Amino acid sequence: MRKEPKLIIYTKEATLIIGTVLFIIMSTTTFVQVLARYVFKYPIPWTDELARYLFIWSMLLGSAVAVINKAHITITSFRDMVPEAFRSIINGISIFGTLAFSLVLVIEGYKFAIINISNYSPAMRISLSLPMISIPIGGVLMLLFSIRLLYNNFNRNNNPGISRKEVKY
Repeated sequence: MRKEPKLIIYTKEATLIIGTVLFIIMSTTTFVQVLARYVFKYPIPWTDELARYLFIWSMLLGSAVAVINKAHITITSFRDMVPEAFRSIINGISIFGTLAFSLVLVIEGYKFAIINISNYSPAMRISLSLPMISIPIGGVLMLLFSIRLLYNNFNRNNNPGISRKEVKY
């Protein structure tokens, strides 16, 4: 099995760690909100907003990790019907679809983040570009990982993705 470049491995690991930390903070914030609202009868107005923005970030970072792990749902019935020699072409077409979607996320997400620079969230009073910039960042990560998958797909030593075991600490 071929080794993945350190850039891909470390980017994947950093993305996974950051996404996990954001998800834990989101879960904790939601728990605190429920506790404050229903036990102490004192709702904290900014916790719901923070949890929503952290969910957006963790979802997009997690989607990028799912790209490199090939964890997104795929319909393989057509690919399984073609001869083995043509399967890498079918996989390549699928990866090109992911590349196109990632490019749309980068371009349109950037525009969306720029439009929202002067808009502020109601409770936390932060620029809405902070949660919205997660769209192009997630898109760039998906783009990077998709390019690597495309390389792996058409390389003779077909690598199904990278696993946590390959990372040397």
